[in-house]
Amino acid sequence: MKSWEMATLKEMFSQQLHDLQTDLDKKGQQVTSLTSENEELQTKIQDQLTKSREIIKKLTEEKKSLAGKLVEAQETLEKEISEHQQKLEACESAR
Repeated sequence: MKSWEMATLKEMFSQQLHDLQTDLDKKGQQVTSLTSENEELQTKIQDQLTKSREIIKKLTEEKKSLAGKLVEAQETLEKEISEHQQKLEACESAR
């Protein structure tokens, strides 16, 4: 192989190597960027999960509280109905 052919091949390989290195650098930057975006999204998802769990916990506590109040109200209502029925029966028997 002649020296000018060797020089030409060397230049071609050198350019290809440079192009590959440039592509590799670009891909590395893309990976870094995507990794950063992924971490940000994971943080946002975790934050939303935490908020959702807190909301569910509060709603569950409120549900229990309301269920307790409902039972109390039902007991009070039944007691009042019973008292009114007794008064009604007393009035009817007094007639």
